[in-house]
Amino acid sequence: MEGKEWIGSTAANVAVDEDLCVRIEQTTTKFSEAVERLLGPDIVLTSVLPVASSYGEFLHAADQDAYFYAIRTSPNLGHLLMHWPTRLVGLVLARMLGASEPLGLSVQVPLRDIESRLMAKVVGHFLDTFRTAWNDVLPFQMEVDSSLSLAQSAPLYPEGMLVSVAAVKFQIGAEMTTMKWLLPADWPQRIVAIRKGRKYAAVEMKHPTAAEGETADKIVARLAETKMSATDLAGLNAGDIITTEKDVAEPIDVAIGGVVKFRANLGKAGKQNALHVVEEVKSQAENKDSPS
Repeated sequence: MEGKEWIGSTAANVAVDEDLCVRIEQTTTKFSEAVERLLGPDIVLTSVLPVASSYGEFLHAADQDAYFYAIRTSPNLGHLLMHWPTRLVGLVLARMLGASEPLGLSVQVPLRDIESRLMAKVVGHFLDTFRTAWNDVLPFQMEVDSSLSLAQSAPLYPEGMLVSVAAVKFQIGAEMTTMKWLLPADWPQRIVAIRKGRKYAAVEMKHPTAAEGETADKIVARLAETKMSATDLAGLNAGDIITTEKDVAEPIDVAIGGVVKFRANLGKAGKQNALHVVEEVKSQAENKDSPS
């Protein structure tokens, strides 16, 4: 078994569709042009290509000081969710109200009626450009299904479902902040299925190294084992060092459902802690069945 899997890093395990990346760039370019016409020429928008995640991971990492738009598509291609930090909403609203310099407008959620109307114009430009980018593949409609101040209150998808999370960086004068948005990672496949008149079954994320029916939250990494007296254990304080007989360079055990399945090295994948699988541990039954 080659050691290429990274437990705990869904982005490392899932590729984002290449066509999706290209069309996201097209969307951002057109959206940037529309926003410049709306807010002024000194607005700079930059696209950040999508990364794969689970919906649950996105919700966990989402900035809570933000406003969210859930976008419905017709025919049904799944929801698109936009994540606007309130700081960015304030900068956009200040510019739309005629401020030549960022005023640091304080925004409370839910938005007031006039704020909602102004932001609806910006979101509308985004939906127009997104729809245009895919028009040659499949014409569809998009409209705001709901706006909310807490993403967790709108369970659009199962937490384990794969999504693609992209971003648009806004630079307004000297201020820079980011709007993120997600859609199902299998968006292109959904479009193909609809074009062919078929139903498309969305697939929830299951860890590629987990057995059938097991999920990533059952993975346990065992760093080491040691023996201590009850007195020593009771006297431990923060900052104390516990020594073990395990070499720091030696792979650690990774258990799934209480059973050791792999050996792995500690590491990182992006900003996430991760385990680099280097060896598969076969059960005694599997060893008996293996040819000598």
